[in-house]
Amino acid sequence: MTGKDLYEAIHQCDDEYIEKTAERIEKNLEKRSLSSKGVIPRLWRHSAAFRTAAAIFLCIVALGMGVSVLATASDAFREWLFDMFSGHEVTELHIGSEGGAEEPGDTDEPASTKETSGETSQPDIPADENHRISLKDNMLVFGDKETVVAETHYDEETENVKIDRVYGIQGNGLKELPVYSFQGEYDGVLFSFEYAICHQEIHGFNLEGAINEVFSYFDEKSVYVQLMDDGENYKECIAKLDLETGIMEKLSSDKVYANCTMSPGGKVILCNYRADGYWTVFDLKEKTEKRIEAINAYTRGDEIEFLDDTTILTFGEDLLEKTDDGIRTQAQTCKVDLRTGQVLETYTGYGEAGMEWNSSVKKNTLELTNIVTGETFSIEGADKNTHFLGKAGDYAMYGDKEENNSPYFLVNLAKKTFMKIDVPQEMHFDVEMYLAGAEKKLLLANETEAYIVDVSELE
Repeated sequence: MTGKDLYEAIHQCDDEYIEKTAERIEKNLEKRSLSSKGVIPRLWRHSAAFRTAAAIFLCIVALGMGVSVLATASDAFREWLFDMFSGHEVTELHIGSEGGAEEPGDTDEPASTKETSGETSQPDIPADENHRISLKDNMLVFGDKETVVAETHYDEETENVKIDRVYGIQGNGLKELPVYSFQGEYDGVLFSFEYAICHQEIHGFNLEGAINEVFSYFDEKSVYVQLMDDGENYKECIAKLDLETGIMEKLSSDKVYANCTMSPGGKVILCNYRADGYWTVFDLKEKTEKRIEAINAYTRGDEIEFLDDTTILTFGEDLLEKTDDGIRTQAQTCKVDLRTGQVLETYTGYGEAGMEWNSSVKKNTLELTNIVTGETFSIEGADKNTHFLGKAGDYAMYGDKEENNSPYFLVNLAKKTFMKIDVPQEMHFDVEMYLAGAEKKLLLANETEAYIVDVSELE
């Protein structure tokens, strides 16, 4: 989500196995083998979201498709949640294969002729009269700006999890999105992928052959990809694909051996050549690549925040300050102009939420500071261990998961509004919370139930 922004609710696996699975996924992701072939496409790799992705992966691969995670519903949990979020739209998620929603019907209709607007039609997986949406065990959730739900199966031949159907969130239900396919060739090697479009974001999956990544930016008819030929003469390049005509336009040389991050408006791609120790910016229109010395070679993609297509925030060099006790290291954040490669501003400290917002607690007051603008606002009622937990879109969560009497705070950073969430002590360690920023939703789950809460009123 770094971003993200992701939710799911499978918590029946033992933590030890989940953590081992998470470590294995992380290692594979670093090798770019997992996401490039569609196993877990561009999932957020942070805290609870990544842990849940590991749980999903473990349930699908190790336990099989028939796993049911239903258990006795918790009346206390439901009563607390509906009381806590009185006035907010609350939808219950029914997880597992028992009593689930009807299978969406298959169609012989070509993908290009399927209904694409979907905004006013009925959802394919609607909420029932009890505000419950039924998800099956083989579903996972992903997305950068928009959150989608994918129905999957495990392909024993390739030992990969394949995506079959994709749903977007529509009202209080899920709407099936048309799935299209693209085939092409790079350096004599075939490649293919499938994709679905949700609003202004494209979701590429089931990647096969000479393709490494499908970037999420979509300009109505074209998409950008990173292609690779891992033959005798290893090659990687950035290309533009016209989805209507099938024409591929190669934009770069064959030596883009890098982890890439695209700007929000699709103007440039940042390329991290970790093996060689530097970053570049690739201009997609001009087809030019320029080295950016202002970005530390070991900075990760999730340690860069695009302010717009030409300006970023990233970590700067630590500042050494002499004190009476010796030398103190002070972190710094830099604003970098990608057009010139120059540092425009340097700010003391670093932002936990989106490289901009930092937090501290003073006398039971949570103080949030924007290190770029200098804006601050305070939230009363925090405790000394309240800290940043996660961010999705404009929303951030603060709290302390280790103390059962500590409140949570859901904050809209753009509007400087917040909601205090008091979880009963007896439930504190059982309740998980996930943010879906694009949809302005909060998902709360215990081991047997999950609910989506509309938090758009924090606008």
